[in-house]
Amino acid sequence: MKKFVFPISFAICLSACGTVVGPTPFGDDTYTFASSGVMGWGSGGGQKARVLRAANDFCSKQGKGFEVIETVQVDSAYGKAPTAEVRIRCK
Repeated sequence: MKKFVFPISFAICLSACGTVVGPTPFGDDTYTFASSGVMGWGSGGGQKARVLRAANDFCSKQGKGFEVIETVQVDSAYGKAPTAEVRIRCK
């Protein structure tokens, strides 16, 4: 059992890892959020969920909801980390 604890813990940590950048202003009440994960782990969809949560938190602190304008996601592949970018409008 002990020999499985570290690999499982390591995998869980890597799947949860990712850096959200944003909000970056893109116009009137329009912002871009981006996230990238660890190469070989996770998915573009997971990164997109992470940035959508960040966008929701940002807009809700202003007492607003948000509208998704555009999304782009790239899944992990050989030599590529999973990434996502979301453009939103707080309203």
